[in-house]
Amino acid sequence: MIRAVALVFALLLTSPGPALAAAPDPPAAPDRAELPCVPLPAGQRVLIDMREAPLSDVARVLSCATERNVLFSPAALGGRLVTVISARPVDRRGLVALWRALLASHDLVAERRGAYEVVRPVR
Repeated sequence: MIRAVALVFALLLTSPGPALAAAPDPPAAPDRAELPCVPLPAGQRVLIDMREAPLSDVARVLSCATERNVLFSPAALGGRLVTVISARPVDRRGLVALWRALLASHDLVAERRGAYEVVRPVR
């Protein structure tokens, strides 16, 4: 749970913006359902620093940032930990490329099905 909070705040704290100016200290670890879903504004870039993060938590953060609906079985992503560090800030397109690379590195793929990207194992 603390990792999920750290992921959201890593994304928030590395992107300048008016919403961050008023954010003092991160709150005590809320439930996952209470974590804010923060879209990355068009044209804005963020640094990524996620270490040994559950892939399912990364899916949530990247889904929120890119405003994409992601559907996956917890078993498909469960137990997989990833470390992602960007040397330079990335935009929304870079986050989508990052998501696809993370999936590929775990023999997973996201297929577009209507309004959703369905994550499944590569056949």
